[in-house]
Amino acid sequence: MKLILLPLLSAAVFIFASCASSTPQTRIEQNPVIFEKIPDSQRSMVESGRIKNGMNKDAVFIAWGKPDGVAEGESDKKRFERWTYTSLSPVYSTNFHGGYGEGGYGRYSPYDSPFPYRGGYGRRGYRYGYGQTIEYVPVPSATVDFQNGRVTKWQSGRLSN
Repeated sequence: MKLILLPLLSAAVFIFASCASSTPQTRIEQNPVIFEKIPDSQRSMVESGRIKNGMNKDAVFIAWGKPDGVAEGESDKKRFERWTYTSLSPVYSTNFHGGYGEGGYGRYSPYDSPFPYRGGYGRRGYRYGYGQTIEYVPVPSATVDFQNGRVTKWQSGRLSN
């Protein structure tokens, strides 16, 4: 019994650790050389996950993590790079499910639908109902603009497209 629990416990710890969110502290621990290059005047901000204009890309990476998207552009004849961060937002919808078909364990079995109702005679019947679905979609939550490798503009919070 003990031999079975040890591998299962090890697998659970590994899965939990791999799903853990990245924080400034974990990024500092994983990238000590990068953190040492950040000026002393900016280290306390980076450790608390904050950024400001003038910071370099390494400081933003330690503070906020790897961006979900990187784009390049030009504004006022100056090239810039924009890092975009996203978060997941729930989208709720209510759907009607209905149909008529065979009962049993085939195509219209109670196991392939959240509405296992069967009416009618014998194995044939109607199955219907309302159900709510939740999908999570990525939405922009922050952007950072860089010129010459330094932050020139940043925005955080729920952004509109």
